[in-house]
Amino acid sequence: MSGPHRDELLFFINGKEIRKYASQGQLRTFLIALKLAQHRFFYKKTAEKPICLLDDIFSELDASRIADIFTILEDCGQTIITSTEKKDQKNITAFSVESLKDNREH
Repeated sequence: MSGPHRDELLFFINGKEIRKYASQGQLRTFLIALKLAQHRFFYKKTAEKPICLLDDIFSELDASRIADIFTILEDCGQTIITSTEKKDQKNITAFSVESLKDNREH
């Protein structure tokens, strides 16, 4: 009935609770910001950049937000992003699981 698994944290944008009032894009951007803040926290504590893992971050985001996130990720060190769509961006090495499968069959 109590403990850390029961903690309910409330976050707000412009005085309104994010969970109830934010758009899908705002909510996704907020969650990515939390992950990036966690990455920065661990970097400051350990002086080593942890690997940044982000799963399907592009859905619900417009091109401007995606560009901003890529700019922030440039300072994060090694980052692994999964996505259903390929994004052309400088300094990114992309590969497709399908292309790897096709290459193994030949």
